[in-house]
Amino acid sequence: ACMWLLVGRYKKGRHPYYSTEYLRWWACDQILGICGRGFFNWSNAGLRLYLRLMGAKVGKGVAIDTRANIGEYDLIELEDNVTLDSMSSVRPFTLDRGTILLEPISIGSGSSVGLRSVVAPGARVKANSAIGPQSSSYAVDDHVTSNNQFNTMLFAEPKPLWKAAGYFIVAFVNFVAYLPILAMLIVLTRMWWYHENLENVQAVFIWFLQWQRVIFYLGIKAVNEIICPWVYFFAVVFVKRVIIGPFKPGPKDNTGGWGTTRHWVMGQLLPSGTLGGVTILLGKHYEAVSWCLRLLGATVGTRIYWPGSGVKCTEHDLLSVGDDAVFGSRSVVLTSDREESAPVRIGDGCFVADRCVLLPGVEMKRNSTIGSGGLGPKNFTAPPGSVFVGSEGNKPVRLPGGLDEDSAMKESTVRPFGKAFHRVDGFKAPYFVYREWMVIAYHHIWHAICAMWHAAPIIASLQLTRLYLGDFSACRGSDITVCFLIIFPCIFFANQVLSLLGVVGIKWLVIGKRSPGSYRWDEKSYCQRWQVFLCGERLRQKVGFGGRGILDFIRGSAYLNMYY
Repeated sequence: ACMWLLVGRYKKGRHPYYSTEYLRWWACDQILGICGRGFFNWSNAGLRLYLRLMGAKVGKGVAIDTRANIGEYDLIELEDNVTLDSMSSVRPFTLDRGTILLEPISIGSGSSVGLRSVVAPGARVKANSAIGPQSSSYAVDDHVTSNNQFNTMLFAEPKPLWKAAGYFIVAFVNFVAYLPILAMLIVLTRMWWYHENLENVQAVFIWFLQWQRVIFYLGIKAVNEIICPWVYFFAVVFVKRVIIGPFKPGPKDNTGGWGTTRHWVMGQLLPSGTLGGVTILLGKHYEAVSWCLRLLGATVGTRIYWPGSGVKCTEHDLLSVGDDAVFGSRSVVLTSDREESAPVRIGDGCFVADRCVLLPGVEMKRNSTIGSGGLGPKNFTAPPGSVFVGSEGNKPVRLPGGLDEDSAMKESTVRPFGKAFHRVDGFKAPYFVYREWMVIAYHHIWHAICAMWHAAPIIASLQLTRLYLGDFSACRGSDITVCFLIIFPCIFFANQVLSLLGVVGIKWLVIGKRSPGSYRWDEKSYCQRWQVFLCGERLRQKVGFGGRGILDFIRGSAYLNMYY
């Protein structure tokens, strides 16, 4: 409704920044981000209905991953049997030469858009085209049918009864994850001061404002932030080891039975690389992440620098990572396609940069590199010391230089991070390097504090409401409700602004003013201080509606420039 009221139907063309058209687009984009898709996101039928309600032309049998990036809906036409894979982007919007550009997108029947691929504004994708992983609508010659085997939306699904069993397993894990909160609520109900006669709105407000209940409320928020992710992870490990079992290389079972369900369940349980949120609590990059992956079946070496976003992988038994490997963020490791499963091996000293996609059978030899946006095609081997980037013809492009094979095999794989943090051969950095237990401790403590801080607006608003109205028992319930609804947005906004100012303060306290130069882990403390600051940024993250922080609310505006 907001889209139709604010924008109506999008029209193709150019519009200057901050013009009326731009501001209407911006307001609509913000509202859609806050509201999300709700229950429409629960199924493909729901997603198709949502897109149609938003003005898109959607044919029969269209399948869309919930993590696909879609917007400006009434400029999109998806013909019959189109599939959009995870993290693919279909946006008729872009910024170009001081304007916003809106151009319609049409994707022909039977076409597929692969993992992390982009369909650009104005694109006309021909029928039965298959845009492979890490590609785009521009690379027309690369749209070959064989790319369909890597589109996860085309993978075999469990039969209805097996899917129901899979949903039961997923529901069980989620239930177990919330047992700590349930336990706290049970303890709360057994307290002598708990029982009250809640016969009206006034009594409910008075009941909630008792200091004992406020403490329990804040405690539940902290437990949900730092305890529940661990319970969830260990429940996943239990299910993986006891019910799912190990994944092995070879042809996939696509009959829709238990063999198909095993892959589907693990994809549902671990949809991202954060392992249910525990990698965030561990500091993201350190040895404890390796132990978590080993519990899931991965073969993992030592001194690995893991990515901040985690490594997205479903069948961890087929993932092997050697010593001293380094990862950039937002990479995906696909160990299975529609036909078979095959191991992905990342050798000692290898570097997998940001936004890479590695397909089944990839092997990176010692000290090799796949650069940002790189694609590791199926059964691809990166020779020792080689450097590849991007994707052209569904293959990465090898850059000149790098190391010859003999040098790559002889050269040490130890990186500055491993040298400093793991004290290789007794090395001591010229600054105090935090022990891993310290990193884990300050992440847990800070995340708990942030969870309680984010819960503060509702408590502060209730207290201010009582301060303004006086004795709640003498007030009408409607008066209390209206006063609270007026005060809460103001307190919430103040909380967000203070969060942002807090992050600014942490930046100057921990990092100070940056200067150009090279900052190695084994020479200067900047990298470690940068990690502390990234932890501090939790103060402004995922605190608003739709899991958004204050920067999400001001993106696309000049106010964001002030922050940076």
